[in-house]
Amino acid sequence: MMTGVDLIEEFSRHQTILKMPYPNLGSKKVKKRMETMKEYYGLTTVRDLIQAYGRSVRSKDDKANTYILDSCFGDLLKWNNKYFPQWVKDAIQYVD
Repeated sequence: MMTGVDLIEEFSRHQTILKMPYPNLGSKKVKKRMETMKEYYGLTTVRDLIQAYGRSVRSKDDKANTYILDSCFGDLLKWNNKYFPQWVKDAIQYVD
C-alpha cells in the first residue's frame, strides 16, 4: 500500500498499518545498500511508512485516521526521529 493507491475522500476514512515496512534483510541489494549508506535501513523504512500513511489523505482538506499496531513503531521513531517530517510527528497520538 505504499504506491499506486489513491484513496481520496470517502474511499478511506481510516487505515490500519499492521507492520513496519522494513526492507528485506535477506536481499543482497538491501545488504549492499546498507554497506554503502549506513542510514539506508531506517531512512527507507520511514519513507515507506510515510508513503503508506499518505494513501488515505490525498489533499489538504481530506482526512483519515491511521492506526499503527506494530510495537516497533516506537523504536523506529526513537532511532530515526530526524527522518520524520514535523507534520507527521505532530499528528501522532498514543493510545493505551
